[in-house]
Parts: sequence; C-alpha cells; structure tokens
Amino acid sequence: MSNRRPAVLVVEDQIIIASAIQDSLIELGADVVGPCLTLESALDVARSADIDAAVLDVWLKGEACYPVADVLIERGIPFLFTSGVSVGKEPSKFHGSPRLLKPFSNQELHSALSALWTRN
Repeated sequence: MSNRRPAVLVVEDQIIIASAIQDSLIELGADVVGPCLTLESALDVARSADIDAAVLDVWLKGEACYPVADVLIERGIPFLFTSGVSVGKEPSKFHGSPRLLKPFSNQELHSALSALWTRN
C-alpha cells in the first residue's frame, strides 16, 4: 500500500454492526467504503471501487456473500469474513479464508486486518 489511507469495503446487512465496524476502521486509520447492505450493492462496489481490503458478512439478508469474495479474489484484494456462525458450510475454496466470529472486538478486527495487509 502507498502512503494514502487504506480503503476498506464494509459489507454488512445489520446497520448497527456496520456502524461499529466503520467506527473501528476509522480508528484504525482507514477510509471506509460502504457499508453495502445487500449482495447486489456489494457486488457493484467490489467490481469497481478502489479498495485495499474488505470485511464481508457471510450472510446478507439470507444471501451468501461468496460471489463478492470471488470478485475480490479476481482483483487480488484481501478480505476477511465475519459471521455469527462457525466455519463449515462455506465452499471449500474459502475454508482457509480469515474469519472473525461475531461478536468481535475492535482489537480482534484491527489484528485481523493487520494480518491481511501483512500477508499481501
């Protein structure tokens, strides 16, 4: 990443959680893109926005966000999943993807994003 603030896409359908993630990212020094509350809006932004990373809620109003993750993989943009349920039902290609189980703390989010940025 350059010297500019990292831009992080937030995909979360619960506005209270999206707001908390946004606040945490701002505290971390990131610019927030979104939040996207639906799969359709998340796909549009993931395809075109200038972003450095993404935080993806696995389930958006009953739809899995895996198509958004596919777009990010194609673009080489790191991401992490958030979910209220444990791992196991996602497609096997995502089994190794970083994940935070809700509820998570600001510190857990900061650590997960730092790890993403260090890996890429």
